[in-house]
Parts: sequence; C-alpha cells; structure tokens
Amino acid sequence: MIAINTNRSLPRQRLENSARAGFPPLLRPSIWLYLTKKELPRVDKLYERIDKSSIVYKQIMKDVRRTPPYQFFNGPGKEALETVLVAFSVFDEKVGYTQGMNFIASFLLRVLIGYDDSTAKYVEASLRNYKVASQQAFSILAYIVHDLKWREMYYDYTPKLFELTVQLDDKISKHLPKLFERLQESGLNTSMVFTEALMTCFCSKAPFEFAKRIFDMFLLRGESLVLSIILKLLRLNEAHILRIESQHELFNFLRSELFNHTYKHYPEIIQEIVNDDCS
Repeated sequence: MIAINTNRSLPRQRLENSARAGFPPLLRPSIWLYLTKKELPRVDKLYERIDKSSIVYKQIMKDVRRTPPYQFFNGPGKEALETVLVAFSVFDEKVGYTQGMNFIASFLLRVLIGYDDSTAKYVEASLRNYKVASQQAFSILAYIVHDLKWREMYYDYTPKLFELTVQLDDKISKHLPKLFERLQESGLNTSMVFTEALMTCFCSKAPFEFAKRIFDMFLLRGESLVLSIILKLLRLNEAHILRIESQHELFNFLRSELFNHTYKHYPEIIQEIVNDDCS
C-alpha cells in the first residue's frame, strides 16, 4: 500500500477531480483512509468486550458465514470481517449491528487487502495485514455511519431509508414521469426495490470495480451522491425498463440487475454516473 502523508492537507477540489476519474488503484486505500481518518479505539480491545451469548454476536456470526464472496471469507478474511462487525457493535451500542453492515465491511476489507474480483483471488497477506485492514475497515465504517449521517439508516424503523426513498420517489416522478407511472401501475415503489442497495451503500448490488468508483465519490459527498446515482441509472436504462412487461421481471431487474446491466452495457460512462451533479 502506498502511503499518503496524512499530516499534509490535500486541496478538496483536487481530491474531487481525482475521485470523478477514479482514484489510482494503488493509492485508493490510502486516500480513503486520509478522507476518513478518525481517532478510534483498537478493534481487538473492543472485541474483548462483546458478550458472546448476546443476540447481536450470534447474528453477526450467522451473517459472516453467508457474506460473499465466500472464498475470501475463509480463514483470516472471516476473522477480519467478524472483528470489524463485533468491534463496531460494541463501539456504537445504540446502533449495534444491522444486516447490511456486513456487505459494507466485506467490501472495505477486500479493497484494503487487495482482492481481485476479476479472478476471485486476493494478494497473499500476512495475519498482521489482516489485523491492520480490520482496524482500517472499522475506521471507514465508523466514518460512514457517523460522519456521513448513515446512522439513522440502521435505527429501528430506518428513518434515513424512509427519507431517501421519499426523496427518490419525488425525483423520479419529476424527471422520469413515464417510468414513475410504470412503477405505480406495477404496484412497485422505490422502498421495495432499492432498500438493500441503499442500506449497503450499493456494495451488495454494484460490481466490485463499479462499487469502488462509487465509494471514491461517496466518501466525499455522502447521501447526495446516492440519489444521483440511482436516478442516473434509471434514466440510462429507462427504455429497457419500459419494455419489461412482467411485474416479477421488472422487480428483479430493478432490485438485482440494474447495476450489473449498466456496468456491462455502458462501462464507458461510469465516470459520468458517479459524478455527483444531480439534476
């Protein structure tokens, strides 16, 4: 990993310009850590405080076992993911652990360790590197939840999710009225199809390389980028979506295939999609 001098302030505009083009792969982990630097407790010390008979701990263990990619989370990768999620549940007891966090933590660990999604392989790392990555992933997760105001996404009744889906409905009805009408005719709404994508910051839905590009800008811009990306994906795929006749197929496309379809058919405009300008 190439280090960035965190004692030196980098111009915001320079970071944003770099994020729009995509941070250089070798520099990406260091830049993310620069953007999210926080003074936090050590994850191993937080982990020691968990009650292993608690419901939270048991849920984390269950979700760690079923978090993809499964080949990564065998051995040290599994332990690293467990450490991040347990540490955060102790660090922020009000939020604790909610399903969806496992996808974010999994994504962060893969980026920090050097996982190659195209070959389903990762750079061989020592146990120490996994421990370092656990601390770093915990720090970035804490930044997302607290500094980017994602905390309310994980409260009971998910007030942030409700707020975002209401805003998204309003934007779709205003900018894509035909698509909005099609959704209403099919009995679908944004909460039904985008809940998982929003709660996982797209980590569970976007292809790995696409998700990296999203996070480059998300760590700078936060939730304003989230709505912009969904709206742009819908606009780009509107003609295709309007041709889908079956409600079941429409639901599956919007919920599970939208990001992959876009990345496959429109790879050349990913930079435009992650640009945070939303009209």
